[in-house]
Amino acid sequence: MTGDNQAVTGVVRKRAAQPFTLLAYHGLVTRSCQCNRGGGRTSDGIVARNRAAALPSYQILKDKLAPLDGSPPSMAVLANRDRPNPEEVAALLDFHRDGIAPWRAAMLQDLAKVHPALVSAAAETAADADREYARLIRREISWGEAAAGTAQRSAELRAKMIRIGQQINTRLTVAHAYEILQR
Repeated sequence: MTGDNQAVTGVVRKRAAQPFTLLAYHGLVTRSCQCNRGGGRTSDGIVARNRAAALPSYQILKDKLAPLDGSPPSMAVLANRDRPNPEEVAALLDFHRDGIAPWRAAMLQDLAKVHPALVSAAAETAADADREYARLIRREISWGEAAAGTAQRSAELRAKMIRIGQQINTRLTVAHAYEILQR
């Protein structure tokens, strides 16, 4: 495998392992990053996720939502059949506006630096997540149902990202072989 293929594979695997769903957007390391205190590189998506996690609206909701780090929701969260009360609905709206929307924009920009097909898959998943989030706000589904939906979308997106990565690798391998044959 060439260096370019390995780089793409690594980036796609990281993205596939780090779900891009409404409440489980996870950090992506890209070439244009901001440095963190440890000297490593942190993507704009991770910075936006950390800002979202610090919001007062998230603090109200964090025990009822799937974790922001992309890990699976706890059994307690999945078993929660309560629906949001008026205060929680207000927090959900604030969190979407102040946390999720900026985070999503940063994540899509991170993905665009790698390959447009990744943006398409992530945007499609985000639209599905927004529909479910609206249902939660309207109190049509419970916290547990919303968390289960997040976990389902995460798994589906992970599989899509892996397929996209394999397609990118195949194209790069074919292009590389063609280039070598032309020499």
